[in-house]
Amino acid sequence: MNLKNIRIDKYKRRQITALALLILLIVVLVNMVKCTARVLRDKDKPGTYEASQSEVSETEPAETEAEDLSFSELHSKLEFRSADELNLENAVLPSDDVSQINEKYLNDVVIIGDSISKGYSVYEKLKEDNVLAVGSIGVRNVLETDFTYQGYNLKITDILERKKPKYIFVSLGMNDINIRTAEQYKSDYRNFISEIRNATPESTVIVTAITPVSRQTTFTKNENIDLYNETLRKLVFDLQDDKVFYVNAARYLKGSDNYLIPDFSSGDGIHLAAKAYDQLLTYMFTMLEWI
Repeated sequence: MNLKNIRIDKYKRRQITALALLILLIVVLVNMVKCTARVLRDKDKPGTYEASQSEVSETEPAETEAEDLSFSELHSKLEFRSADELNLENAVLPSDDVSQINEKYLNDVVIIGDSISKGYSVYEKLKEDNVLAVGSIGVRNVLETDFTYQGYNLKITDILERKKPKYIFVSLGMNDINIRTAEQYKSDYRNFISEIRNATPESTVIVTAITPVSRQTTFTKNENIDLYNETLRKLVFDLQDDKVFYVNAARYLKGSDNYLIPDFSSGDGIHLAAKAYDQLLTYMFTMLEWI
């Protein structure tokens, strides 16, 4: 190769290097512009939870709907959509739509609960094997309770070890609030979550809020239920487990007076009518789309 060809090759290499650097610079500038635009957009959005909010103390609840999301996300400073952004406030899906979502998660979801949770199978919203519910139980005694599953009486952890569901909704508390203090309830729930995680580590656990009661019942007050639900929210926050979430679907059963909407009551002021389960599933399954 003569000297002239060597000089041409060097010139070409320099051109290629310069072009590569230019492309890299353009990519960096574009990403910077996108990041800046995102920050400005999020800053103006109501309900957007900024990274610094992860340091909010337990005595100062966040202004956004943080209870609807994984609290591990807060600490890892990941972005998420608020309930307002998801437009779930008015998300009442037609029965056919709920059925389609139900079908999607039919074999992936298990609900653990009491007689209120039994409504999911009684009203045929979920398959019977996917609703592990026993009347009058609470989180205080769920581990000692026998559940009927496929003709056998088994402990809940034995069922979970066999079934290994993708998602586990836990709906317990109505039978605890008049027996256990909020701190005892929190301790019982923490222990139960730990047992679930040990039984089926790959499952995602979704702690659900206690449902509200009607005005006429003297069983308890919704202010008391709200206190225990806030205790659950803080518990999930404390766990910082990316497999454990808290979802407050129950708030969509309340009216502006903080009581259970009459149409959602089965008549006794505590248990729920069929349409209430459609409302709950609408929210719960929509949240699964984002978990």
